[in-house]
Amino acid sequence: MKDYDLITCIAKRSGSEIWKAAEKKTGKIVALKFLRSGAQRFAFLDEIVPKMEFNALINLSHKNIASILDITRDEEDGAPFMVMEFVEGKTLACLIRKKTHIPFSKWLDIMVQTADGLRHAYLNNIIHRDIKPSNIMLTPDGVVKIVDFGLARFLIPFSQQTLGANFGKARESVGTPAYMPPEQCLGMATDHRSDIYSLGAAFYHCLSGRPPFEGATDLEIMEKQKSVPLVPLYLANPKVPQELSRAIEKMMEKDPNNRYQHYEEMIREFREIQLICLSREKGTAKFLTTDDANSQPYAHAKHGLDAFFSRHTPIVFGIGALLAISLILLIASPRTETKHRRKHRILYYVVNAAQKMESIIHALNTSAHDAPSGQKIPQNPQQDVETVFEKVATAIKLFQKNRGHLPSNIDELLEEKLLKKTDILDPWGRPIRWFSQTRQIVSDGPDKTPDTDDDIKKPAL
Repeated sequence: MKDYDLITCIAKRSGSEIWKAAEKKTGKIVALKFLRSGAQRFAFLDEIVPKMEFNALINLSHKNIASILDITRDEEDGAPFMVMEFVEGKTLACLIRKKTHIPFSKWLDIMVQTADGLRHAYLNNIIHRDIKPSNIMLTPDGVVKIVDFGLARFLIPFSQQTLGANFGKARESVGTPAYMPPEQCLGMATDHRSDIYSLGAAFYHCLSGRPPFEGATDLEIMEKQKSVPLVPLYLANPKVPQELSRAIEKMMEKDPNNRYQHYEEMIREFREIQLICLSREKGTAKFLTTDDANSQPYAHAKHGLDAFFSRHTPIVFGIGALLAISLILLIASPRTETKHRRKHRILYYVVNAAQKMESIIHALNTSAHDAPSGQKIPQNPQQDVETVFEKVATAIKLFQKNRGHLPSNIDELLEEKLLKKTDILDPWGRPIRWFSQTRQIVSDGPDKTPDTDDDIKKPAL
């Protein structure tokens, strides 16, 4: 090439190749995207598109968008290519393949950054139309970069996006079927809510390990996007917090009017969910008070004599020390006392001290179970409520797969031997309840009373 030295091929896709290259004049490292030969190869330059619309892409500047530096042709063979900022890092698709463990709070941070980049583009009248894990990169510093931002501009002139209901109607089917919104699959007009759907589909894949819809062909996947109900994220990965699951499902509503209507609303909710996830990951949500409407049990509580000895170690050692001193004094008592009387005196003090120690332990241990008004102590600390919910949700999914319908109650899961009775006990010793009509799993919570404010609920479907 005249102006660039190709270094290495970064990625090969169905319709394009991306190369790492160096500008000959300055030595600057850039990324070059070439469209492969085909009917649409020259579309973005062959169509009558005002120069100002190319400039709109080139001038798109945001910390979460990989800058587009130029859109031009190779002087040698006339092949069009895009010059982009070269980004060091890994795509989310790479993280999925490597099954990289990332806390939910970090995923929320990535989602916020990506949404912020898309919001900036939308404010400049640009929508991406090909959001997917391989087009979202994460730098070593944790900064998100949306790449390949000019793809839609190649195939859909920017000017069509300003023509109201008719904008983008000619080529809305371009994109990646696994992440395309229904309206795009139908060839209808798209707007920023279409990018919101694709963003939800991309993070559904990141959080569950698989795309939301799969099929043998692109056409089959697109048909599912249009008509098949989404399997809730929580069922695809029971570890996903219910708040995050609901947010993703809202992003992926079939009807654009039921999705988030504004990026600001969605970003604000992401940040709220991120705070919830952070508090859980740091353990601050493991302490219960009666004021916590959505309280979670603490996982390593101690009870019974273990709790008593943990809380009252000085008392135990004090009683033991008194008993030892009593024995020493008795043994060292005057020899004028007969051996028989001394033997009975020692036995009396030992029994009396033991009885007092037993009564003190009983009293303190009983008071430990009678928790203060601001605290509830679970009776089954081996399982926290999230773990129980995971088991029940997995069993419901298996039951539906085997039987073709949902279980009407929790007993059906026990009858099918998908769960044991111990599996459905919440941390307070109460059985988990399943409501097929509302599709919710419910724990009675710390007060062990159904239908009160501290009930803990989670959608299963």
